[in-house]
Amino acid sequence: MPATRVPMREQAVEKRVKNFNEVPLGYSKEEAVQEANRCLQCAHSPCSAHCPVNIDVTKFVKEIAEGDFHAAYNTLKASSPIPSIVGRVCPQESQCEGACVLGKAGQPINIGKLESFIGDWAIENGVVEPVEIKDNTGKVAIIGSGPTAISCAADLRKLGYDIVVFEALHKAGGVLQYGIPEFRLPKSIVNIELDMLKDLGVEIKLNRIVGQHISFENLLSEYDAIYVGTGAGAPRFMNLKGEELNGVYSANEFLIRTNLMKSYLFPEGSDTPIVVGKKVAVIGAGNVAMDAARCALRYGAETHILYRRTKAEAPARAEELHHALEEGIHFHELENPTKLNGEDGWVKSITLQRMELGEPDASGRRRPVPIPDSEFTEEFDTVIEAIGTSPNRLFLSRAEGLEVNRWGGIQVNDDMQTSIPKVFAGGDSISGGATVIQALGEGRKAAEKIHAFLSSQTGEQMSVEEVLKIGAEMELESYNLYKETAEKTTRPGAKEFLSKMAEDEKRHRAYFLKGLEDPDNIKASTLKKNVVDLKITDPLVKVPLKPDSSYQEILIYAANREKTAHDFYMMLAENFKGTELGKMLVSFAKEELYHKYLVETEYDDIILNNQ
Repeated sequence: MPATRVPMREQAVEKRVKNFNEVPLGYSKEEAVQEANRCLQCAHSPCSAHCPVNIDVTKFVKEIAEGDFHAAYNTLKASSPIPSIVGRVCPQESQCEGACVLGKAGQPINIGKLESFIGDWAIENGVVEPVEIKDNTGKVAIIGSGPTAISCAADLRKLGYDIVVFEALHKAGGVLQYGIPEFRLPKSIVNIELDMLKDLGVEIKLNRIVGQHISFENLLSEYDAIYVGTGAGAPRFMNLKGEELNGVYSANEFLIRTNLMKSYLFPEGSDTPIVVGKKVAVIGAGNVAMDAARCALRYGAETHILYRRTKAEAPARAEELHHALEEGIHFHELENPTKLNGEDGWVKSITLQRMELGEPDASGRRRPVPIPDSEFTEEFDTVIEAIGTSPNRLFLSRAEGLEVNRWGGIQVNDDMQTSIPKVFAGGDSISGGATVIQALGEGRKAAEKIHAFLSSQTGEQMSVEEVLKIGAEMELESYNLYKETAEKTTRPGAKEFLSKMAEDEKRHRAYFLKGLEDPDNIKASTLKKNVVDLKITDPLVKVPLKPDSSYQEILIYAANREKTAHDFYMMLAENFKGTELGKMLVSFAKEELYHKYLVETEYDDIILNNQ
């Protein structure tokens, strides 16, 4: 088995820095089959287990290896509504490819490039997904048209609901249109994949700002449920002196002008100009910073990235950082801006302070510490701040009753449900900025929860298969939570506790999966002991889980998740009262409450007693 990948052909550096065309040229059919044949076809498929939308990676790669591209496309579409897009922008190296067994002794399967190959093959050959629209009543409004909205709309439409998408801009796609440059994600691909929604019967209303053109209250009265996928389009700034100067951009504005308004084609192919100086500074080192820097380079500027840590701590994808450096972008390590200096209203230079790395912070990265008396000034005539985003403040200010967390994201429970029962939310609107694939996963999860909510409201009984699928997905999410936390923790005793919880969730999931194989032979097992709900964590502020969450926050999240699972199973059990499935759901509900008891006991012992 070859230890290295089939190389991906790319535009030559000297050519691509002068255009906005896609950098990777894609696999040929022969190259895709060759790469797919490297797959070991692991029985336990760790790649699939690490996919946020649960793509059956092993299956679609095997189908490519066999030359059955049509089957591979259907396998992908069963979990991912936009494979051509996801294959290009998903951080596979930290998810499916990061779990690939081949990566331990060489290079993992190039799963992302194989996914985009299949998506592109389907587009080129006019292949469409076979879809059966179920019979359901109910109208759902979706606010926003980015990745999380796309997946939620597609899944709900397939379930038979009438879906109307409200998009504030003149083009649908959200961050896929305005945030990611053409050389990473061609907009022709975005538009074609979005046509899938229209083909399903989803109505998309453009230039509709909820809270301005249509009130949130009107949507609440007209629709049976609402999904908020407004993203995180509000830029964050460092609040430096001089940010008001001309020539200073947020990465959001810079990329919107470039990607959505096509300012690089001005004046012949676009009405939107952009001013880019001779020497550009991009502050930050995430994917957005790389996108902004690589765009600035293509405008002809000498481009520099200013970062307060080193390349090793940069949050950008390895591929994006590699391409940026390969294209000649200068990377300044351990430098932090303290002031922007101007002349005649335009930025002229940046005052910077040298940094050194101290002890690790909550994210696990070493904390940058200022070096005293190390300030210096360097000339730049354009500055782009790429230090993060936050959810849409205009919408939130006009959505009365919608609670937000301390980061400004919409507060949701484990069912993606907000403080307004019929309103659900996901994607960057709850996290403040994540990945496309995570947003897609949350959109799919929200569709399941909205379907369950509407079914409970109308008295419609879900099918046994639907219940088992939802249960299996919930248990997989819980298993991954406990397993990944167990792998990261260094707290004495915590690893054993979390591993035991992971095994319990794995056992639950196996029960659901077995039921899917033979739904007529479901037998309940009962937790005999009565469970006391300690309610220790109930009054605590519930925050979304992040990669740098503390053990305390993880336990609070886990307890809330177990309580949500208990309530959900009990709700479903009411629909199947008197059946073996109903008994099984009650049994599992008791076990989830018992898990909550265990988590709260752990919280009490370790957090409150400082052990």
